[in-house]
This record gives sequence, structure tokens and C-alpha cells, in this order.
Amino acid sequence: PCSDDVADIADDLIRRFHRHLMDAGVSIKYLWHVNPDGVTLKHKGWPAAAVVRIRNLKDRVAGLLDAEIVIDKAWWDSHDKNACRALLDHEIFPCG
Repeated sequence: PCSDDVADIADDLIRRFHRHLMDAGVSIKYLWHVNPDGVTLKHKGWPAAAVVRIRNLKDRVAGLLDAEIVIDKAWWDSHDKNACRALLDHEIFPCG
């Protein structure tokens, strides 16, 4: 799981810009992708700073969260707070 600051930033973004997700009770899990062997996080074959996966109904009924956002830790650590907020906002958007 990601550090608490990631969830805090995401919660703030959801409260401010994605209130409908709060109202609907959407649950999102935030995970780090750590690449010690150089394997890059990818989306459709392209390097990505983060990816979002919306769970299907079967998974949600089974008790899994509605979505998960995986963030490349090296990317996160090398960018400022504004860039990180923008990345999270970009990944949260499809959850609604």
C-alpha cells in the first residue's frame, strides 16, 4: 500500500473535485509499484507513472474495493507535490 500522504492527497482531491465519488461511497486502494529490477509500470504497452483499474461487479460483490490505483514510486519520489496531485487527479477521474 502507498503511504498515508497519498491517501490524504487523494481524499482532498475527491472532496474538492469528485464529490460524486464520496456520495456514491466509491472505495479506492492506492498501491506503489516499486521497480528495483528496472521493470517500468505500463499502460497499454507504454511507460506510465500510474494506472487505474476499475473492478468488475463480481469483484465488488466479493468484497474487493471498487478501484485500485498503482503509482510508480520512483516517479512519485522524483516529482513535486503539484505534479503528484495532478497525477492522482488524472487517475481518480475514471473512477466516476
